[in-house]
Amino acid sequence: IHTHSDFTLPLNPRAESKIRQGVTTEVVGNCGFSVAPTLPGRAATLREYLASSAPWLTFRETTFGDYVENFPATAVNVILQVGHNTLRLMTAEMENRPVTAAELATMERLLQEALAAGAWGMSSGLFTAPGSYADAAEIHALARVLGRHGATYASHVRDEANSVHEAVREAIAVAETTGVHVQIAHLKLSGMDNWGGAERLLAEIDAARRRGLAVDCDAYPYDTASNPLRNLFPRWVMDGGIGSMLERLRRPEVRTRLRGEIAREGLNNFGRIPSWDAVRVAVAPRLPEEAGHTFGDIAHRRRVEPFDAVCDFVIEDRGETRILVTSMSDKDVHAISGDPQDDRRCGARTAADRPRRAARGRLGRHRDLRCRANRRPRDLRFAAPVCGRCVDGDRERRRRRRRRRSHRRAARARAAPRVGPRVHCCGGALCSAPSSRRPPCRVRRRERTDARARSSSRPVSCRNPTSRFCAAAMPSSRTAPPPLGVASCSTSSSCRR
Repeated sequence: IHTHSDFTLPLNPRAESKIRQGVTTEVVGNCGFSVAPTLPGRAATLREYLASSAPWLTFRETTFGDYVENFPATAVNVILQVGHNTLRLMTAEMENRPVTAAELATMERLLQEALAAGAWGMSSGLFTAPGSYADAAEIHALARVLGRHGATYASHVRDEANSVHEAVREAIAVAETTGVHVQIAHLKLSGMDNWGGAERLLAEIDAARRRGLAVDCDAYPYDTASNPLRNLFPRWVMDGGIGSMLERLRRPEVRTRLRGEIAREGLNNFGRIPSWDAVRVAVAPRLPEEAGHTFGDIAHRRRVEPFDAVCDFVIEDRGETRILVTSMSDKDVHAISGDPQDDRRCGARTAADRPRRAARGRLGRHRDLRCRANRRPRDLRFAAPVCGRCVDGDRERRRRRRRRRSHRRAARARAAPRVGPRVHCCGGALCSAPSSRRPPCRVRRRERTDARARSSSRPVSCRNPTSRFCAAAMPSSRTAPPPLGVASCSTSSSCRR
């Protein structure tokens, strides 16, 4: 399945959240993002760019070949891709302009090296900078390199909301022009204005396949997507990089312009949403206490407008926030995932675009909020409807129940025969219980009461009258003198002290 686990597998090669859902193969390096190659002097740029997706990774100068050699052995099969956004960062950085001939030649060289080192293909993220600055000629030039190596092209298309049909046609044109296999990543229709158009979108892909083009797609099995919070703004906000974006968001005139554009056109790549309650914080490295809260809640608590709360949040977290956006309709999700062509075309994507959940270590500290945003059951053929955290939680709850039942059975066995209300011995000096049977007082546990013994008379002078090991605590009908040398109660008539 399509994932971004190249950000997490180096830290958690066991990949429990995938294995427990039956996932055996992951395709990584998607949406234009990859950790390699990193040219000299560009590691800090790549670290800042990927901070919202992989704040825990260490970036350094490396070739794609070295990256492959140092990639750890993992519990899942991994298919690596090189990201177009990463290639552009290594050459033109975050500049909004076409690449020069020399820069394009460098990108082609880096792509050839990656393919020779074992990359399956190249991915693009044309919805956000710097991938959005690339024109069709740049993508086609790199796709021809892919064609010479028999590699594939996977694209997060330029828009998944208001212009999704034009964006899909742009991806199909790459297959038509260069002959490479094109994979459309997480095909969807975001934004309320675009709901209900899944059949038309699928028809365009079917028409391309009937023309003999190799065009495939994968799909979400849920109505919520994940992205860095900064990507919700129009693309011009990112011109010049993260620092320039943060400076712009502090200016009132920029916020006024942004508020108007979002009111007219909706969010970048996600379209119009019902309200800011549809946007939830998933990971915020500098504001971890806000994870799980919607921006409607945050704005209400801060007593500001939701849009101002979003801008302030981006500034405070320095653009590293990752969010969940509920922007799709169930009808479209089921139409795409349940299409008859899915057997050969669409592979459902069950857990991606967010930090991977781990049972331990650093990744275990990040909250996985996918199921909070998708509590309704899904009846899909190609995906497990739960995330790794839910599977881990269910397993742990079952283990706890089994453990409690086992402890109750063992306690009943130790307590037989029952003679009345009693607790585990506290280990007092006046008790005749063997030392191995004396748990500390903090684990003292009251057990069930025998109805016959509840009314029976018993001496009340024993220091531990509920212990079944103290002779003075036994009912009068069953009291026997304790053996010689055993300390008992100093005031009970049955004691020999």
